[in-house]
Amino acid sequence: VKKMAVVASANGKNDVFVEPLHSMCQAILKEGRAILAIDQRLRGEWAFTVSPPGQIPALDWQGNVRVWGRPELGMAAHDIRAAITWLGTRKDCSTESLRVVGSGHTAGYAALLAAGLDERIQECMADLNHSDFSEGFSDRSTAPTAPTCLKRAPVLHRILRYGDVGEIAVLVAPRKLKLLNANPRTSFQTVEAAYQFLGAAKQLTIQRKEDGAGREAAVVNGGFEEGTKGWKCDDGSSPAL
Repeated sequence: VKKMAVVASANGKNDVFVEPLHSMCQAILKEGRAILAIDQRLRGEWAFTVSPPGQIPALDWQGNVRVWGRPELGMAAHDIRAAITWLGTRKDCSTESLRVVGSGHTAGYAALLAAGLDERIQECMADLNHSDFSEGFSDRSTAPTAPTCLKRAPVLHRILRYGDVGEIAVLVAPRKLKLLNANPRTSFQTVEAAYQFLGAAKQLTIQRKEDGAGREAAVVNGGFEEGTKGWKCDDGSSPAL
């Protein structure tokens, strides 16, 4: 019986053979885990059009929402949870210490939502693709405020009534959570405070780079273990204590 990791990616399960997800999967296998790579609805073999591994399918989140009349993100989170339920029926798989990995502009957000909704997920690694719900979906690579990468976030109407990524991530606490490629403008103070309050600060890792560059070192956890160190106001100054 092996411990499991469920892996979902923007273009479906074939992305496990493409970097950077390939290296992540190799590291997971070296831990002694088995991997279930899935196709979320409208991705991979379920997609209307098939794109080469590592490339975003022709139909995007926004288009799929219009076609189906309901958010693709909710369907994707449901598919991840359904995969976990299926694993629970197999005698050769253990859902103890289950890990979910979401890579790319679709699966990262779905993994985060699934982990928030399902306590069977004990570890979550979610790629936020340098965006958040307040940024929304865009291809503004030439816009002055956009970072060097494309900003992409799934469409989920009215989600900001409940919170942005930093608030929704609180649902995962105190379980292990790693957020990759976080938008440097996203506030994670709420989730950081929650993990600190629960005595699980070491269970939370947030990796992001300063706006507009791949040159700066990643800012991990926003420096919240040392008060306001690492946080910047809109004018670039440090917040007052």
